[in-house]
Amino acid sequence: MKQVVVESGVNKIDVTLEDMEIKVVKDLADDLMNRLNSGIITIRVEDEEKVTIIVKVSDDLISEYKAGDILKTIIEPFGGRGGGKPTMAQGGYTK
Repeated sequence: MKQVVVESGVNKIDVTLEDMEIKVVKDLADDLMNRLNSGIITIRVEDEEKVTIIVKVSDDLISEYKAGDILKTIIEPFGGRGGGKPTMAQGGYTK
């Protein structure tokens, strides 16, 4: 498993990948969350033209952290768009 970093008492995993299908990335995010149990996972997938980001937040943390809000802070500076549910959001931007 990727290294887990604890920030403000919250387990976090950040992963950067290249040229992967989004379905595979979503499956990876689900697998990591099942292993982590509680935390926030951010996966960035880059190809030549765009960056896609998947954010997952465990159910126990959604009162404080929403996947869509986290995603927005990552992609808005680049003019990106995205959305989702409190526990999972997906978005991206063009390079």
